[in-house]
Amino acid sequence: MGRWFLPSGSKPRMVRGRKRMPELSQYTVVIKPDDNGNFVAYVPAIPGCHAVGNTPDEARTELANVFSMIVEEYAEEGRALPPDVRALVAHAG
Repeated sequence: MGRWFLPSGSKPRMVRGRKRMPELSQYTVVIKPDDNGNFVAYVPAIPGCHAVGNTPDEARTELANVFSMIVEEYAEEGRALPPDVRALVAHAG
């Protein structure tokens, strides 16, 4: 079984004697509408971690699936997930 890596600065949580897999909730998630009427969800800290859905909830659900696959890929390669980013939300205009 592969090892799970947490973003730097995070403390691993134990689950029955094993380190718990990182969770999407540990990262900043951005969900925004696109020009086609869909919604795009992504994790700015993790390259390639993005998904599209017809609704914000659907995009978030798809993002959770993508995140799980990326976590497995990083673990198989022995790489740590990148740390989360700080986000500032601002509206122009």
